[in-house]
Amino acid sequence: MVEIALDCHKNGVWSKFSDMKLLYKLFRVVRHPRLCFSVLPYKFFGMLVAIKTYRRFVLPLVVRRIKCRTRINVVFLAMNPDMWRYDGVYRKFESNPRFNLVVVTAMRNIPQMEIRVEEQESMVAYFSCKGFNVLRGYDSVSKKWINLKSLKPDIIFYTQPYNNVIERSFEYFHHLGSLLCYTPYSFQLSDVDWNWNNNLQQYCWKLFYVGNEQLEQCNRLSRIGKRNAVAAGYCFEEEYAESIKDTDAAKGAWRNDARKRIIWAPHHSIAASGWFKVSSFLEIADFMLRLRNEFRKQVVVAFKPHPVLKTKLYKIWGKAKTDAYYADWASSTDSFYAQGDYHALFAGSDAMIHCSGSFIIEYLYTGKPVAYVYSKTRNSPDIGPIGDAALEAHYPAHSEADIRRFVEEVIIGENDTMREIRKDVTRKYLKSPNGKMFSENVYENILEGLGL
Repeated sequence: MVEIALDCHKNGVWSKFSDMKLLYKLFRVVRHPRLCFSVLPYKFFGMLVAIKTYRRFVLPLVVRRIKCRTRINVVFLAMNPDMWRYDGVYRKFESNPRFNLVVVTAMRNIPQMEIRVEEQESMVAYFSCKGFNVLRGYDSVSKKWINLKSLKPDIIFYTQPYNNVIERSFEYFHHLGSLLCYTPYSFQLSDVDWNWNNNLQQYCWKLFYVGNEQLEQCNRLSRIGKRNAVAAGYCFEEEYAESIKDTDAAKGAWRNDARKRIIWAPHHSIAASGWFKVSSFLEIADFMLRLRNEFRKQVVVAFKPHPVLKTKLYKIWGKAKTDAYYADWASSTDSFYAQGDYHALFAGSDAMIHCSGSFIIEYLYTGKPVAYVYSKTRNSPDIGPIGDAALEAHYPAHSEADIRRFVEEVIIGENDTMREIRKDVTRKYLKSPNGKMFSENVYENILEGLGL
């Protein structure tokens, strides 16, 4: 067999003998182990070996070292108030004197530094108001990033699992001596590889997903299965449950306006190229301004775009037109531009119109009517069986007439025919396991993992 493989190699006919080619490579590795990384494809061998070696030999040592500490340092990397999901977790650890806590602003890695600094200051104000210990990740005076290692982090909570979304020195591969944890800031729906199989997710000590359905998705799609995944519930359920208790905050989020309150939440995927194209924003941007004006006596509209939409529009519309559009929503007496934390916004609202991914799930927790706006020229969302069920609980809007009908009949006319469908989906897929909320499940699982 080896002789056949060698002949194939000499004659350059590997395209006809792909199995022989692989056999020959394996034979070379057995004979010469030092060649393994140059002979076998990196993704096939190198990365998998590195991950499994880390998990089997290194990670247990890290756990044993950290559990022996009298004080354990916990760092939360916050990218944007909209993406923050660790309020309850922070509070749980805060109650235990064994833990030192700090939130570090790790702004999104976008070209416009002025937007990044603006978001950082927004985060500092946001966390300071909550009484959290917060540090700026970037010093805008010295133009230098904080040295995360100087904080001696034992546990690090990440907001996103992707490469190149935050400052490089904050990336997971610089901190494998810490215990890495991650929970998605949105409800992971589709089976796309980048939702489940990023390198950070493989190196994480703990991944906190919603329930058994997501654990099975993880088991199918991750190269290491579900060995580090935990069913902890969805963080938004807990956050929203807390927000509805504060009726003054809910009213304040809407300027105490007595009219019907509608959220319009467009997604950022407006680029002409690429496969991820679901946003209907460019098709209905002008129409939504006209709709706001048409129903100004009955409704007030909160413009709640995805945080990334503005930077995408700068490239398509230019800065002047984009800023003018946002200013129109912000300055009108019949609308406002909603930024940052949106729990109170949800709690005080009457309905939502959107083409967002995460809001397909999250707004269902409110029990209120919601419409999804499908684009005529772009892709329908690929969101898996849970997402499909959630989308079926939405009022579909394929045209401007559908949106207008939703406002007139469902919101103003209060003829909500899909209320029970939304309840069924929420009951079946979205409730936390164990009868406990997300933060309690996370906190208890980490204490258990450390043997505390």
